[in-house]
Amino acid sequence: MTTEATDYQENSQPILSVSELSPKKYIQEAQLLLAFAAQRGLMVEESIVSVIVRAKHMFDEKQWTVEMETEFWMAFNALAKLVSPVSVESLRATRSIEWSMEKSAQQNVFTDLLRYIFGQRGYSVAERTVNGYQRASLLGLIFLLVCQIYWVIGSAIINDIEKIPQAIDVLEQEIDSFEKQSQIDSLQSRSFQQKENKIQEYESRIDASYDTLNSWNSVWQLSFFSGTPETTKKSASEMIKARFTLQQNAKFVLQVLQLYLLPLLYGLLGACVYVLRMLTTEMRNLTYELESNIRYHMRVQLGALSGLAIGWFASSPGIGLSLNAVSPFALAFLAGYSVEVLFSIMDGLIASFSNHSKHGNDQSRSGNDLY
Repeated sequence: MTTEATDYQENSQPILSVSELSPKKYIQEAQLLLAFAAQRGLMVEESIVSVIVRAKHMFDEKQWTVEMETEFWMAFNALAKLVSPVSVESLRATRSIEWSMEKSAQQNVFTDLLRYIFGQRGYSVAERTVNGYQRASLLGLIFLLVCQIYWVIGSAIINDIEKIPQAIDVLEQEIDSFEKQSQIDSLQSRSFQQKENKIQEYESRIDASYDTLNSWNSVWQLSFFSGTPETTKKSASEMIKARFTLQQNAKFVLQVLQLYLLPLLYGLLGACVYVLRMLTTEMRNLTYELESNIRYHMRVQLGALSGLAIGWFASSPGIGLSLNAVSPFALAFLAGYSVEVLFSIMDGLIASFSNHSKHGNDQSRSGNDLY
């Protein structure tokens, strides 16, 4: 038994406490906070400075004692409270890293030159995060503009197709009224000819609109259909059916873009704008930490969901009427930027319904008690 215990003690390593494991690391962190306080002109007590400076020299001279460690932790705690909300992690995240100290043995002058040209020199974690969100916001904005322009073009074509037949019907009714008259003077005859020319212009315009709509539909049909368009002539009934199908497909895609994709993209863009604004503030105040990325990733996802929820609310019959004064896309952007407002409204609605239900149950229970 004793031999086994002795072998275990000889083969195993002693368990070290945090202070025994890395006291130098915490001394360096204290010096980092002390340098920040000195650069910002903060009033640091002389005793705190003396303890931290003495701790460094005593550790280097291997004179680290229990009393020195106690004084160091007390001074470190006081210094951390003084510079709060700035912390060691935020200073490290916002401080530029010298890339020359991270070079490996395999790197050469050419590799160093490439890193310098493409902007990998001296970037901090916070700066890399900002650059990432800037690129994501730019790509999202470009994709949003493409979808928005595509939606606007399709809406204009559909609106033109639906209004032109109404204008043609009005002109045909006026022509019928002219034809029923027994006598037509030269002025009325000229007006009659102008209306016929206008009808022909409208018919040519609606043919061009359907051709444009066919090209518009081919953009989203490209991934589903690989066949070539038919060039054979169709009968009048087949042409009407084909045009009706073409128009209904376009309306379906427009509805999907308007109710789902565009609100989601606007909410996503609003969330990215909020994240960039907060990152700018945290970098200026040196309060950014690496753990903030988790919060920002969740914020972007919630912003996209908030924009999508606005699209749902805007499509509701009762709520959509009250949102006509403000564009649903603008509301989706605001919802993505200020997620808290949307969720606070939703929480308030849920709380009001739950309180109403609870109040109704209490009244029914009290009524049952009377019997």
